[in-house]
Amino acid sequence: MSFRTERFTTIFEFYTTKQSHFYRNVSFLAFYTLNLNSTNLDGNIYVNCALAAVVDMASYLVMAFMLSKLGRRGSTVLCHLFSGILCLVTPFVREGKSDLLHF
Repeated sequence: MSFRTERFTTIFEFYTTKQSHFYRNVSFLAFYTLNLNSTNLDGNIYVNCALAAVVDMASYLVMAFMLSKLGRRGSTVLCHLFSGILCLVTPFVREGKSDLLHF
């Protein structure tokens, strides 16, 4: 292995590591922002917390299935793509339709 190849490998590993840390931090920030903000929804605070816990447990099961079928890279891409689409659709949701689970 020549010096040029070693240098390219080191730079590539550096950028791959930085990109991996960036994706991990973005995922953690989105998860904790949505999870901690669930108590600020309209309705009963305890019901909202229970619904958030149920969704959280279901997400662990779905992610275990996705990781076994798609692998780490495929599941990450699919989840970030789905999250991005939902973020783009959010402004078009009408305000009057937010009380579907109003207790």
